[in-house]
Amino acid sequence: MEDAIVRQDTPTEYFCGLVESAIQRQHLSAREVASFYVVNLLAGFIRSDRSAPDDNQALGVRFVKALGADGQQTGRKPSRRARNRPCGT
Repeated sequence: MEDAIVRQDTPTEYFCGLVESAIQRQHLSAREVASFYVVNLLAGFIRSDRSAPDDNQALGVRFVKALGADGQQTGRKPSRRARNRPCGT
């Protein structure tokens, strides 16, 4: 019963097995740090974002608001996009 619905391993262990088997199956030579990065990237996508708002606003609407915000609200730091603008603009 290899494909059980409920798994006992952690997401990192699960993706580690998948990444290792994919590397072997495709005859790739990947450094350990590369597979570590991919495993943690995949595992990070399944963790819930506790800082996400609980409203039912569409993702696209929140994205447009975030692009237009640029830290103009009081008490908020400027966005990464605004902080990384080239000098003189």
